[in-house]
Amino acid sequence: MRTVCAYCGNTNALTKEHLWPAALHTRMQKIWESPGHNLFWLSRLDRDIPSEPTIKDVCSNCNNVILSKLDAYICNLFDKYFFRNINKGEKVCFKYDYDLLVRWLLKLSYNSCRINDGIDHFVFQHLLPYILGHTQKYAESVCVFLELSYPARIPVEDSSENLPAGTLVWPDVNRSGYLIFRCRFGKKIFRAVHLCGFTFTLAFFEPSAHVAIRSITTAEYLHAHPKAVLLRPERQKVYVKCGGINAYESLKNSRSFTFYKHDLQGIDCSLHREKPLQEAA
Repeated sequence: MRTVCAYCGNTNALTKEHLWPAALHTRMQKIWESPGHNLFWLSRLDRDIPSEPTIKDVCSNCNNVILSKLDAYICNLFDKYFFRNINKGEKVCFKYDYDLLVRWLLKLSYNSCRINDGIDHFVFQHLLPYILGHTQKYAESVCVFLELSYPARIPVEDSSENLPAGTLVWPDVNRSGYLIFRCRFGKKIFRAVHLCGFTFTLAFFEPSAHVAIRSITTAEYLHAHPKAVLLRPERQKVYVKCGGINAYESLKNSRSFTFYKHDLQGIDCSLHREKPLQEAA
């Protein structure tokens, strides 16, 4: 059992940190008008869960003071953007505060990693002071991409008695998970955060990595995902056209893709476990 705060390392009394902010969960329930609707997927249990999972390893100051400000910001974005479904082909002007958004995405991803015992603990350790807002150091070791998904119907070949062909699948199962991206420099561990129709993908780099490595990897990711856009710290808005992976394919991939042992070869990390590629919590 952890006896120190997962963020600052202090030994103060630990509190429960929600993976997804409770205020965000309340907003989602209201939008979908279904109090019993399961909006979260937890791979550790291999099922939908009716409420946001928690982990008790964060001190009161980090949880209720520092990190709660990031949660408030993401709730503000929900009220502006995430509350509605986006149609395929629709163009969205997404305005953002890069620092607050990336710190929240990192916080959510780090929480998900701890809750699910993910293999990517090592990518967050040097970023903890940045998440807490203490420094901008190492902020450039993370790149963030945005892609929009849209509702889609279950195809005939994937239909079943419980899920007949033509059933409309909405992008309403929120989740975060690690994934592997193969580029010319080898296998890189990324993180995906699916929040309604918005998918944010985080690419991690060694703090000492040459700028060319980040640039080439970014270019290769955008080539593989032509509907995605790179969020830049010097900008405050980006235009993105909805047309990436649809909601059904996105959910199907995250629940069925297995992370085999051979996929870990060539990745420099201290935790090697056989787990789903996207633990999706």
